[in-house]
Amino acid sequence: MDRKILIAANVVVALVLAYWFLQGIGFAEVGSVLAQARLEFVVAGALFYAAMNVLNSFRIAWALGTHWRPALFFKHMTAMLISDFTPGRAGYTSLVLKLRADGFDSGAAIKALSVVFAADFLGRALLAGVAVAFFAGKVGAEVFMVVAAVMLALGGGLFYLVAFRSSRLNRWLEKIPSVGTRLSIAYEHALESKASAAFLLSNVALSLVGALLRGVGWTFVFFALGLGGWDVLPTAILVSALVTALSFVPLSLAGLGLQEGAGAYLFSVAASGISLGEAAAVMLLARVMEFGVDALTGWKELLTDWRKKRHGALGDDQ
Repeated sequence: MDRKILIAANVVVALVLAYWFLQGIGFAEVGSVLAQARLEFVVAGALFYAAMNVLNSFRIAWALGTHWRPALFFKHMTAMLISDFTPGRAGYTSLVLKLRADGFDSGAAIKALSVVFAADFLGRALLAGVAVAFFAGKVGAEVFMVVAAVMLALGGGLFYLVAFRSSRLNRWLEKIPSVGTRLSIAYEHALESKASAAFLLSNVALSLVGALLRGVGWTFVFFALGLGGWDVLPTAILVSALVTALSFVPLSLAGLGLQEGAGAYLFSVAASGISLGEAAAVMLLARVMEFGVDALTGWKELLTDWRKKRHGALGDDQ
């Protein structure tokens, strides 16, 4: 399918999901809650979200076997900003290209990101398991059980593919029309040096630290809307970690509508005294807060890339 058609379809799905989400809850209720937002708490939450992304850029540098530099953080945030407008976290493709331009082998870049993704999925599976126990007996606890199973399967699969070469997968990749050979070669290059289990598990631990940082950021969103105190932190950590996985689903742009609907439902179930409308306001403000950080830290690299591409296109026309 043509890439532009796929993105257009995702835009339509995202808009339909967002409209359905807000209409089902009520625009007036969500708007009245958002009108109470206090900027100082939103800024505090944004700082914790930024700290999580600094940690993630460090994890990428570690997986690449290089020293962390601020430039890598901004490249990572450019990928996050692109992912805000594309389905399935497609923005990370740009990060692979940027790393290749910096002299890294494409296979090494793919492997580094695979390590990070595998650790994230495994970490979220662990958190989903904790959520099952944490919310046991409450309506909707079974949702966490399903999410835990899915995340564990995805994380375990990625963990295996990164740690061990799979000749069967290589044969399957080769059979994919048009791009199969290139995917097979990339997979071989990515696994030329195996990642140790200890290294992968260390990344899982860092992923959990990142989930804690983001959970604190979302807790400040609750503070900003006057909906709770630090008692909501455990719920914020668990829910924020789990709904993030929906951004990888290539159904809508960055999981727009999917994340908000799932998060609002889970918060209304898990956080006592929070209505569905209030939970929806939390999800929307968290989305805006995180997009603001992505935009502030990623726009310069993105603009530079666009200018280079435009200059190159103009040069070709002359």
